[in-house]
Amino acid sequence: MARVGAAHLGVVRSPHAHARITSINLAAARKRPGVLAAWSAADLSDVARGIPAAFGGSHKGRPFAVPILATDRVRYVGEAVAVVVAGDVHTLADALEAVRVDYVPLPALSSVEAAAASKTRVHEPWPDNTTLPVGAKVGDPEAAFAGADVVVGGRFRHGRLAAVPIETRGAIAWRDPDSDALVLWASIQNPYRLRDAIATALGRPAETVRVHVPDVGGGFGPKGDVYPDEILVAAAALKLNRPVKWIESRREDFMALGHDREQVHEARIGLARDGRIVALETT
Repeated sequence: MARVGAAHLGVVRSPHAHARITSINLAAARKRPGVLAAWSAADLSDVARGIPAAFGGSHKGRPFAVPILATDRVRYVGEAVAVVVAGDVHTLADALEAVRVDYVPLPALSSVEAAAASKTRVHEPWPDNTTLPVGAKVGDPEAAFAGADVVVGGRFRHGRLAAVPIETRGAIAWRDPDSDALVLWASIQNPYRLRDAIATALGRPAETVRVHVPDVGGGFGPKGDVYPDEILVAAAALKLNRPVKWIESRREDFMALGHDREQVHEARIGLARDGRIVALETT
């Protein structure tokens, strides 16, 4: 989608899985002709709040918020650290390369087992790295296993994978001059959740945010989540008072989209000789 006078937005992303940010230098990017803005989290503190974590159904996980832009620490490769807005995509590409971010790498957690065992905390106040402990017990499983004719089980690993939507994400936003509403078109799969997240992050009533979604084919799940990028587009459109557009590159898609998580299951099943399942346990 095009809009007359639209500026182009790009995101500076972390190359580290876990690191402390010691400095962000936007001076060189801001000096480039055609650059309209270059912001870090400090520059957007008045309009951008974190995205509260969402848990499905009645589950109540440990509360945390995903920052719109990282402040003093990054927690995954691809996390948004700074944003640049320019009049054209070529100026934008050069300006993004001019941003200088200094990091001190921290221990990274590259597996489920490492995250469970490590004293390094993804979120400092937490006692461990468990986000959402859930469980259920029905009947007397130990008695059922003891009475089973056959018990089989094992340890099963499901590796991480990339959903790779057929088209990458993209968004364009502007302020409607007649109603003062924020209008945003985006290639996502959950417009109401995105609307509410934008309203919360930018401190606007939800009825003043209009999210439009065209036909989205082949999203494969991750476009149903809310990410900082669309909120950055909305914030930039309001701050600059002009249309702002962002198109995700395939490289960004691999780094920053919420693809499928790694899974490790320890499971056993108790069976009767006639084929009936009499007990099941999985962790």
